[in-house]
Amino acid sequence: MERTNDVLAYLGAVVRRNTKHYQSDFEYDKATLFKAAAQPKPSERTFYWMSRDCGTWCFLEREVFLRESDPNITWLYHEREKGILTFRVYITGTDESGEKLTGEIQPFPYAEQVQRVKRSALPILQIAGVYEDGTAFVAPNGKTNLSEIYQHGGIKESRYVPENEAELSDLLMWEHRLQDSPRTRSRQRKSATRQH
Repeated sequence: MERTNDVLAYLGAVVRRNTKHYQSDFEYDKATLFKAAAQPKPSERTFYWMSRDCGTWCFLEREVFLRESDPNITWLYHEREKGILTFRVYITGTDESGEKLTGEIQPFPYAEQVQRVKRSALPILQIAGVYEDGTAFVAPNGKTNLSEIYQHGGIKESRYVPENEAELSDLLMWEHRLQDSPRTRSRQRKSATRQH
């Protein structure tokens, strides 16, 4: 992975080069990544980020590998699109000013990786979280109850919980090895070169 003292500058340059429409999507990504800088767990600071012709997406890596989660569905949806650039982004913190995000960025070829997600994604056991009024909730099978959401003023935070957390950790470690391999990096560079 490439270390950078300004994650947003790096990704912003990709947006300017590769995302022709809806560049404003990147503002949502910035907020998500800044919020992650304060998270204690590495899994809550590791994201998959996608630049497309029409916008960007930023999802927790672990949630992309949870079958039928919103991030999983969205990540797989763009399978037939051309010109997609994808990166694993790990946020390590902020600089001394608190205005720049520090971290590590690893590009990887979307077309190959999306096939692995399709084959390997794990089932969701439940969604656990907290409503806006502070009430904790657990939604079995990843299905939330809309009337409860409205009753408690919306969802403040939530987290998909897999059936087997250790299996998910092993899967992500294997995925990192594949993405970090010299062969994968070479294919990503060739893909990016063809698009420009």
